[in-house]
Amino acid sequence: MNTGWKIRAAAEFSDSGRNMNTGSEIPAAEAVASSSPPWMELPLDVTANILQRLGAEEKLCSAQQVCATWWNVCKDPALWRVIDFSSTKQIDCAAKYTAMCRRAVDRSRGQLTDFTIQYFGDDKLMEYIADRSPNLKCLSYQDRVQLE
Repeated sequence: MNTGWKIRAAAEFSDSGRNMNTGSEIPAAEAVASSSPPWMELPLDVTANILQRLGAEEKLCSAQQVCATWWNVCKDPALWRVIDFSSTKQIDCAAKYTAMCRRAVDRSRGQLTDFTIQYFGDDKLMEYIADRSPNLKCLSYQDRVQLE
């Protein structure tokens, strides 16, 4: 299914769909669609900058599944220097988030410097993080709390 990823500058077209630069008529399908989404053409450093702004869960569960380029960028250890797992939704899914934490720590390949974890985790997980993170400067951990 073609979802129409090609985005053209508004100034390039008149209301009639005619290309202002050449004057030629643009077929509707061509004006809207192309074979690849626009984010595929971004330089890798820009893509990495965008993905860096996502949380660990979003990178592990969503972003890396978008395309092969994002999958490869999500494997870059530089994206895993700071990891934050401090969402209240993690309270009821401790096993799932423990596995994600381990995956994120593994992705850092020893470059992890700052790790925040709340509402789940145990001594084994803390030991796992510490053993695989020689550059760790800050480990913030808060055990489960009563939410009202």
